[in-house]
Amino acid sequence: MQRDPDSSIYRITANAIDSYMLQAVLSTIFCCAPFGIVAMVYAAKVNTLKEEDDIEGALRASQKARKWCKVSLITQLSIVAVYLLFALVVSLFAIFSKPPS
Repeated sequence: MQRDPDSSIYRITANAIDSYMLQAVLSTIFCCAPFGIVAMVYAAKVNTLKEEDDIEGALRASQKARKWCKVSLITQLSIVAVYLLFALVVSLFAIFSKPPS
């Protein structure tokens, strides 16, 4: 970010905008692939928009890439939590439902 010398407003430079491509690729591989792919699409748009000097568009694409990375992670964590809860319930049911001797 650079500070405008005539005001107290900070300007965002193209170098300050993160594309979140690494996070998008990792969330595609290790988390929920459909949401990770959406994140990768927006992450790829960031670099294209930065090259075209569309700073606002690059910032929006960066924010969307970050959002979809988070959605992918939260979805995967939710699936794991439901799976573990299901495994716990089945295990407890198996333990406490022994046939009478």
